Amino acid sequence: MDYPFAALALTVTGPDPGSDRILEVAAVRHDGRRFHALTNPGTPVPYRLRLRLGLDEAALAAAPPFEAVARELAAFLDGLPLASPDADRDVTFLRRHGLPLRAPAHDVRELASLFLPAAGDLGLRALARALGLPELPAETAEERARAVRGIFPRLLAEAAALPPTVLAEVERLGSAIGWGLAPLFQAALEEALARTGAETEPMPSPLGMEFLAERGKGPPGLTPRAEPLPVTREEAAGVLEAAARADGPRLERRPEQLAMAGAVAEALSSGEHLLVEAGTGTGKSLAYLVPAAVYALRNSTRVAISTNTINLQEQLTEKDIPALRRLLAEHGPPDVRGQVDGLRAVQLKGRRNYLCLQRWAGLRRAATFDPDEARFLLKLSVWLGRTQTGDRGELSLAPQEEAMWSRVNAQNVNCFAGPCPYVKSGRCFLLRAKRRAETAHLLVVNHALLLSDVATGGYVLPPYEHLVVDEAHNLEEEATQQFGFSAGAGDLTAYLDGLAPPPGPSAREGREGSLVTSVEHALRGLAGALPVAADLRAHCAALAQRVADARARLPEFFGPVEAFARENQEENGEYDNRVLLTHAKRSQPAWLDVELAWENLLLALEAVEQVLLKIQAALAGAEGAGLLEYEELLGDVVVALQQGQGLRRGISRIVHQVEEETVAWLTVHRRTGHVSLASAPLFVGDILRDELFAKKDAVILTSATLTTGGRFDYVKQRLGL
Repeated sequence: MDYPFAALALTVTGPDPGSDRILEVAAVRHDGRRFHALTNPGTPVPYRLRLRLGLDEAALAAAPPFEAVARELAAFLDGLPLASPDADRDVTFLRRHGLPLRAPAHDVRELASLFLPAAGDLGLRALARALGLPELPAETAEERARAVRGIFPRLLAEAAALPPTVLAEVERLGSAIGWGLAPLFQAALEEALARTGAETEPMPSPLGMEFLAERGKGPPGLTPRAEPLPVTREEAAGVLEAAARADGPRLERRPEQLAMAGAVAEALSSGEHLLVEAGTGTGKSLAYLVPAAVYALRNSTRVAISTNTINLQEQLTEKDIPALRRLLAEHGPPDVRGQVDGLRAVQLKGRRNYLCLQRWAGLRRAATFDPDEARFLLKLSVWLGRTQTGDRGELSLAPQEEAMWSRVNAQNVNCFAGPCPYVKSGRCFLLRAKRRAETAHLLVVNHALLLSDVATGGYVLPPYEHLVVDEAHNLEEEATQQFGFSAGAGDLTAYLDGLAPPPGPSAREGREGSLVTSVEHALRGLAGALPVAADLRAHCAALAQRVADARARLPEFFGPVEAFARENQEENGEYDNRVLLTHAKRSQPAWLDVELAWENLLLALEAVEQVLLKIQAALAGAEGAGLLEYEELLGDVVVALQQGQGLRRGISRIVHQVEEETVAWLTVHRRTGHVSLASAPLFVGDILRDELFAKKDAVILTSATLTTGGRFDYVKQRLGL
């Protein structure tokens, strides 16, 4: 990419441009010409700062003030765009000290964050390593300017390689907030258009499909044998025995590990459930991985392995399963050794770890953004052209970006139930993850995902008949959370704000991509006189009114809820307070106020849903009428209906205690003082027995702590075994 520039670096006495001074300025142009000057700050420079930067006190005292070298620096820069490791700070210092730059100033670290989204360290040394450059010292201004001179062209090449549609999107978002890197992407876009001969700027399609990386053809799915072949105790234990006897690096021989491997092999082969307490030092991971892998390869079938956390999942996939491959290749049964290269292990995470393209598109359609939102979307736009997984683990997000991720992830979105265009096209990341999982012999999940699959009737994971539950002592607690419900005023507010923006000067008009503003945007593609356009405009006006009515009812409901919670709470120190909703507490007069307030809010929420159903019907009848982003819009309505119904039904069950087998409570959150309503099954064992254990051929549950008094009776009773 032909983009002349000058790399710039300053050394300053402190972070405040108003009171601190410039000590050193260095610049290196794209053609290799260099500029360097020490400047006298007019104040004493701390010894440690001089020592760290190698600055000579006498040389600083003899140097001219910055204002005296500003003109020479300006002539050297000659109006070139600047590249700096801290562009905003450096430009502010230069302007405050007599050099009013007008050329664009590009922040190298911010640019690098687009092309190295997983990098936690964006220092110049780390960037040089990541880009394959020689590591340079980067303490003095001269050293930093030289480092930027090497790094910036590499990042320019990354920008030039982006598709024109991505460049157009980045330039669109950047220009909307006056982003310092927008001119760079505008230049890259113009060069790309000139290279391809395009006459007009390529705007992203309504669905943004061209943003997404092409997905290569994956391996075939599994076709299980009609008559499964067993894995014997001797085979499973023999692999570990042989590894313990091998020359060179070897496994320690552990009798408990051998016994467990044999028991797991027998349970898988005979279709039985198995409880194994395996204390620390047993080596239980390999004790279940060896028979599971042999059974899966031999029968072209899938064994699911559930751990308690994502960290444990990653330990299995990054450490234990590679060790397993080596074991089987060297010591596995003869019929398995030749298949080890084809052993496929896939890690599948919870829904919140995957980007929901439907929600991303809704945010992207917003009319205006604040700078943080725009920068977040900029990062996603570049990442989407490269990622195959849509996995949040590929991104290093700042704290404010974590909150924005919660607005675009796939949590609480039934991706496969509605007319989502990304699901239809096969682009949905959650769908892609599920399809990758369908090819796996070993499917590594966590308890939350396992139980989420149980709760949704098997919509999350591909079919499996054999399951290993590691850290099984956490299963009951996780099941209680997964089969429960929790909601507060913030959840209902977010739901309503997603339908229509709140009124008043604080309203962020269209910025959240509310349903009403999305429909209004879509109607731009229709002639105003068409009946469907008139109907949709009328329904949108009605929806905005119904949402306003429901929004007004929120404090009328949560006021009595919070008053009841505070009246009945007990002091709980540094922890959240919980108020159990017993029959006695529900008999208090104050709870009647809660019930009456809920009835009023319930009617308002049902009225909102009625209008949503009308919008859904109108959209269904408008297929082919030319609505912009028609399928996305229809999907948004379906998701909104699901979200609203889930909130309404969950709160109703708590307020009216519809189900005797559940326990309900109010939580007063210590930090915010807000109150949420929650419920959970009183006993999850029946659900686990009927919906999990009874439906699988073999389940192996293992942990270091499963017995009570040397017996499994308690855990069997609690888990419904």
